[in-house]
Amino acid sequence: MVALLLFERGHMKKFEIMQLKEWWTHTKGWEAWDDIREKFDINDYDSVYVSKCDDLTSLDSIYEKLNVNHPVDYKGRSLSVSDLILFPDDEKVFYVDMCGYVDISNRVYKTKEFELANDLVRFAQDYDWYDYMDYEDITTPDIIALDLAEGKITMYLDFLKDISSDESQLIEVRKDAEQLIKKLDELTEYKTKEEKNKFKIKLKENIQKQKSEDLKSSDFLDYENNNDKDYDKEK
Repeated sequence: MVALLLFERGHMKKFEIMQLKEWWTHTKGWEAWDDIREKFDINDYDSVYVSKCDDLTSLDSIYEKLNVNHPVDYKGRSLSVSDLILFPDDEKVFYVDMCGYVDISNRVYKTKEFELANDLVRFAQDYDWYDYMDYEDITTPDIIALDLAEGKITMYLDFLKDISSDESQLIEVRKDAEQLIKKLDELTEYKTKEEKNKFKIKLKENIQKQKSEDLKSSDFLDYENNNDKDYDKEK
């Protein structure tokens, strides 16, 4: 497993483990994500464990803890392929894969990116958009959603613009492409605002932290000055 420190200190409060119901008979157990992605359904899972995060919580530390060093209150089986590690406070979900972990948050929480990715896939299936693309292997919503979540929107905008401006296409096809372009533009605008809000929050946290440190420093200087005055009086 690849070591991965996930979150900023103090941000995550807890993690949760979900495992397949009746895993000993389940046909979806112990499969690589690439083999299970089309059949994945969160309703096939039960929550088996919830615990607090600490400053060193990572995917690997959780895997080790629940695979070889079970806590007394842990009732699930040893963590393995097909299990889920959730961080509800940040709406993050990771699938334990054959090697490492796969971020499937978009599949579980149905984000804006995942909803738009579904629209894009439907459009691809209806109008065979792959004639306009070099990436023929991008066929599933979770792959596209991950692209959109990471800001990789240009590729999709480019081919949709090609389709919408292609006069040989039916008017209905061109209109649908224009609607998707509008949605991608709205997502870009939304993500830009989201990043700005995150920056503002981070800035406020840093200012508050600096004020706290300045206050501690000021208190220390006052303490030192008072001690010096007392020492002078004694002299």
